[in-house]
Amino acid sequence: MLHQLPTLWLCLIGSLLPAMSLQSGRPASKPADSPPTPTRQGTPRTQASTEKLVNPRHFEQEGHLDAAIEAWRTWARLKPRDPLPYREVLRLSLLQQKPLLGIQFAEKGQELFPKDLPLMMGMATAHMRLAELIAAGLDVDRDLRTILEEAEFQAESALEAAPRKREALAVLAMAQFRLGRNEDARETAKTLSKEHAGHYSGPVLLGDIAFRLYKIAKRDQGEPKEIFGFLGEARQAYMEAIRRAPEKAQPYRMLGVISWLRKKQVQSLKWFVEGLARDPRQGAPIGWIDKELDPFKRMDLYIKAAKRYAELSTKPVRDRALLLQKAAVAAFEVQNWKLCKSLAQEAYKMDPSWKDGLYSFAISSFNLSDKDGAMTAMGLYAVEAPKWLDARLRAGTREQSRDLTDKLVILADKAYRKGQFQASRAMNRALADYLDDSESWNNYAFLCRETRSFEESYRAYQKALEKAPTDPRLLNDTAVILQYHLHRDLDKARKMYEEAILQAKRILRDRSSDKVRKKDARQAISDAKGNLRVLKKGPPKKPKK
Repeated sequence: MLHQLPTLWLCLIGSLLPAMSLQSGRPASKPADSPPTPTRQGTPRTQASTEKLVNPRHFEQEGHLDAAIEAWRTWARLKPRDPLPYREVLRLSLLQQKPLLGIQFAEKGQELFPKDLPLMMGMATAHMRLAELIAAGLDVDRDLRTILEEAEFQAESALEAAPRKREALAVLAMAQFRLGRNEDARETAKTLSKEHAGHYSGPVLLGDIAFRLYKIAKRDQGEPKEIFGFLGEARQAYMEAIRRAPEKAQPYRMLGVISWLRKKQVQSLKWFVEGLARDPRQGAPIGWIDKELDPFKRMDLYIKAAKRYAELSTKPVRDRALLLQKAAVAAFEVQNWKLCKSLAQEAYKMDPSWKDGLYSFAISSFNLSDKDGAMTAMGLYAVEAPKWLDARLRAGTREQSRDLTDKLVILADKAYRKGQFQASRAMNRALADYLDDSESWNNYAFLCRETRSFEESYRAYQKALEKAPTDPRLLNDTAVILQYHLHRDLDKARKMYEEAILQAKRILRDRSSDKVRKKDARQAISDAKGNLRVLKKGPPKKPKK
């Protein structure tokens, strides 16, 4: 929904990780120098001394976080007066999205080092991350309120030792906010914003709190002045967040939401463009946009966002591809085939995992009379995403499915004539699965035989025979697979040839049979008799063409 507030701490809590990972103040991404290697001199002769003390940072640098955590646990046993292992296990557990693991280990650390500020901050951050998982339904065994209260307690403890610490103020405000203590959270966020005027987290929190108060006042049917006062307060806070950190997407998203609520649609879409240009996945309420905006507005929005993203970003092109994909889908809906083809081609080059780009390109090319381009793209789509093609055949209206079927027939035939047998085979398989008639299964079976997939060819011929069990051509062709390619069930093949001859003679005797059916029947008799003669001589030296 448009009104839904994004998870509050998603963009903030990640910035707290480096603060808890230090002994010397360096961020986690650039580990501090390795812990000093202990000498043998002075090491007590205990069972613990037999454990090998290794450098945990080596494991982390190689991406083995479990091994790094275990090494820090060993370090804690061998160096019981050092709080660093407890801090590091907390940090690494958060990187693994396993905050509870770090919390359980760090609880012992807090017993040993109750005044250690990094441990307090680590515990505050870990409890907020655990609360996030509980709220998302990923951890249902713990009480959310209890976890939030512990995060609040840890943050308050850290602030007693360091009253201006930004990370502690942020966690405290977030915990108070999630606990529903809006006024407390508001005051904490104001302190955060004032004490750290160069950071965006304070204004974002103030904006989120004001927006929640707006929703509460509106729900309770408060005074209009009060309702829109909260909305204005939120807008002002998000504007300040943009001034401090123009690269962050969330404030633009929320300003777009607020503008829409204020009936300023044009301004709202401009904010969404800016948000998407910074984060194509979270910079705007994409689900709401796709549902509520007409395709022309969506197309314009996503094209502008993609252009703006290219101007601003050095991020992977795959993120920009998402915006182009959305624009291509909208262009498809309004049947702007030229634009859709261009957008789909560009998006697919950036992100080949977007298989629907092949479909959009194929249909657009077909409608622009570029049959070669349509054939190539649809062939790839049928080969690489057969389930998606089948879903498209079944998802539309009867008219849409018939239109797609007609296109597939043309493109599959074109691919066969150009020698692109795998592509033709894949398209014919889609047609056979959808139409489920003897002719379609026969075509697919033939393509399987041409591509030397003889078992699949036999299965397809059997499907065709289920639909037309007396067709002499199908009887003969199915027997050919058994005789010349699979070299098994030869008695069954002989009976099929005999049945093919019998059914063909009935067609010739039937006065209602047209010239084409009689011609096919005569050919079936000739082929079946020839194959029976070969069968009597034993296994053939080479398959009959």
